[in-house]
Amino acid sequence: MESKPRKKVQKKPVKKSAKKPIFELPPTSDVVFQYLFSSQGAEEGLVGFINAVNLSAGRPLIKEAEIKNPFNLADFYGDKMTVVDVKVKDEKGSFYDIEMQLMPGQSFANRVLYYWSQIYSTQISESQHYTKLRPVVSIVLTRFELFPQLSQMHNVFTLRSEMDPSVVFTDHAEIHTLELTDRKLAPVFSEMKEVSEKDEPLRNWIDYLLNANQKTEVEMDKLLTQTPGLERTHRIYSRFTRDERLRERALAREKAIRDEADHLEFAIQKGLLLGRTEGRAEGRAEGRVEGKLEAKVEAVSMILESKFPEFTDLERERLQKVTDLKRLDELMRAALSVSSYSEIASLF
Repeated sequence: MESKPRKKVQKKPVKKSAKKPIFELPPTSDVVFQYLFSSQGAEEGLVGFINAVNLSAGRPLIKEAEIKNPFNLADFYGDKMTVVDVKVKDEKGSFYDIEMQLMPGQSFANRVLYYWSQIYSTQISESQHYTKLRPVVSIVLTRFELFPQLSQMHNVFTLRSEMDPSVVFTDHAEIHTLELTDRKLAPVFSEMKEVSEKDEPLRNWIDYLLNANQKTEVEMDKLLTQTPGLERTHRIYSRFTRDERLRERALAREKAIRDEADHLEFAIQKGLLLGRTEGRAEGRAEGRVEGKLEAKVEAVSMILESKFPEFTDLERERLQKVTDLKRLDELMRAALSVSSYSEIASLF
């Protein structure tokens, strides 16, 4: 009896999982961002990201990246809110300072310039000649608008002549701002707009930084294959998500930032409420002024208490002696924006 030939069983193609990553924080979270771009093996991704920014702005591309401030988890312990930035040196000796900022501040632009100047001025010692100085490029990513009057998401600032912008004072100073807000990102990700070849890598990097923790495997594969350097960065992100200690520190840090924002909002609202209540209770012009003074002193005090352990009862007494409303307004703006207590202590 002849045996019947076996039917060939066709294997179904293995479909990539549509499951989304478990980790809840995107790469824009400050601990994650610092780790992605300054931990071991991050250089390839750094080159890819910097070149995406440079290509979009019509600047020369780099070949190598040397990390000058490697990731240190100890920097993120305690209540200190450090500035999260990555310092990089390329093969020509030029420096890049890459910073991610989630919350706005009145003096933010000044702070960016201050950190740029620190990198530039510390390149040489007193005995060295100025010809040793190399360009410093700041790349600043924000989740808030810096320049509402500009429609572009990516803007570049340099030192040029007002009379003739083609005349450059120096090519050593360059600041890129990437404002990652809904309004400015809408044209970048619009399905109606064709993305140019020079802008596509930067768009893909931004998509990754904002949404990596929401992508399916299929979506992620498409993004990684189209973007130089991004695959290496994604491997580092995956390494981060598998490290329990790193995950816990990132989540704790995120909670601290949210709590601080809540405290500041509460202080401001309480200050406004106190001002209105005290003013109405007195019913006189001088009473209203006194109420505003007390309210603003209270609001500034609460902000400083929530941010800085150095703000003691003695410092509060000093603050209560401030009787100028404009000066208190300046103190409140400074309290919301500064990152160290020494920056504001001299103001009162």
